[in-house]
Amino acid sequence: MNIKVNKINHLINTLGYSEAFKYLKQIPVKSIDNSILKIYLTVCRNTCEHEFAFGLLERLKNKFGNDLSYLYQKALFFKDYGFVLKSIQILNFIRKQKIHPEEKKRIYFLMGEILWKSNEIHRALKFYVFFLKEFPKNVHIIKNILICYANLGDYEGALSQLNLLKKNSKYDCSESYRIVTQLKKITSPSDHLIDEIKALLKSELSSNSKSQLLFALGKAYEDLADYKASAIYYKEANKLKNDEYLNFNIQKKIEQFERLKQVYEQNISNSNYALNPCKSIFIIGMPRSGTTLIENILSSCEQVSAGGELSTYSKYFNFIFQYRFINSYQKFLDNFEIKDLEDVGRFYNAEISNLYKKKYTINKLPHNFLYTGFINKSFQNTKIIHCVRNKNDILLSIFKNYFHGSLLDFVYDPQNLKHYFKFYEDVMSYWERVLGENAIFKINYEKLVDDPENELKLLFQYLEIPFKSEYLEFYKSSRGIKTLSLNQANKQIYKDSKYNWKKFEKYIPELY
Repeated sequence: MNIKVNKINHLINTLGYSEAFKYLKQIPVKSIDNSILKIYLTVCRNTCEHEFAFGLLERLKNKFGNDLSYLYQKALFFKDYGFVLKSIQILNFIRKQKIHPEEKKRIYFLMGEILWKSNEIHRALKFYVFFLKEFPKNVHIIKNILICYANLGDYEGALSQLNLLKKNSKYDCSESYRIVTQLKKITSPSDHLIDEIKALLKSELSSNSKSQLLFALGKAYEDLADYKASAIYYKEANKLKNDEYLNFNIQKKIEQFERLKQVYEQNISNSNYALNPCKSIFIIGMPRSGTTLIENILSSCEQVSAGGELSTYSKYFNFIFQYRFINSYQKFLDNFEIKDLEDVGRFYNAEISNLYKKKYTINKLPHNFLYTGFINKSFQNTKIIHCVRNKNDILLSIFKNYFHGSLLDFVYDPQNLKHYFKFYEDVMSYWERVLGENAIFKINYEKLVDDPENELKLLFQYLEIPFKSEYLEFYKSSRGIKTLSLNQANKQIYKDSKYNWKKFEKYIPELY
């Protein structure tokens, strides 16, 4: 059996997942053990053979029964494809068995993560609180509880967890301080949070931790209207983070999109739309352009679920490129056609439908603007909303914030940020020109905050959803927010963020 495992790994490393899948299908079900099953499911993920994998798990049910390793792999696979309830049920069964305490912790964390990522913030919070009773000193659980409270806009709840974390002298609270300061308007320079953050900055910390604390101080002094001090902290925070991304090259982004344009114009632009129904509302634009506000408003509608920043579309689009065209741009250019977009849309809808049951699910990943034309052709009657906002306000709002991950590798340097904004403008100008004015609904942030009712009526008309005045009270929902817009949780539309850049103009001139 080990020989087969070695051969599968060799096939993956030399010929890729498709050849490994062909080989795996030849193995009798009775010969599949947990080690082979683990590789099998990985191969199925990477070849989009979802239905086959689900059938395989069903055929193996009698063989493995309640084998915990099998059940765990099954739960992970269900999680990856949106079968949240089934995954939770399996994991709940496993945690009740006689397993090692560390294994039980792993199961608990996974259950909480599944609920959180599925936007079940309230359920995730209850689960973590229950988990904490069993493991009362686990700092990772406490931090997850803090994040859930922050998602719900609950400052006192988040602060209570920060106070618990501070009692553990070995735990780095930098990120938690940054999150908590996002939830509260600082009204006094002697606020305990400011004093604690400054004291913590004097200790031995990683550059990333220092950066998070500096962002927190920047926000605190902005609340105090000390824009000079605020700018100093923001600039120091960005400089530390930018050191991680010194290889950013805008030219690579431009060349990537030029290739996408070529593929679209040669193979897709004159094709009919794919037959997939449109199950998502795509909200695109630069980060901090109002995408979270639009999502909060739309998700108050009974027909719409808030999906947040879903990478689902780009995941399947890139899957087609990687495995159908073997990462070859020339093969992609020569052979990519509407049937490939049909598959992207079909895979996308299958995953979305498992996670969300309403007519539409919002996907507000800003990065999707690169794929606007392809998204438009992947579905029938696609709904795409483009959020636009004053350029300087966007640049400032980005510069004031800490971002997780490397996807936004341009945000910490003023020149890179301005270059990327120009790139984004060029990309959207192209899509708007080739798709026509009716394909994309452009909503202006400044107009929205000045006259929300009329602007929203136009938006809902485009979406073909009847408008109700109660949607203007979206902030009464306690759904929760998982993005940087934590201080917008449960708040109505406000105008304070309009032209905020003018307060910083003379302190961060390089940004403008």
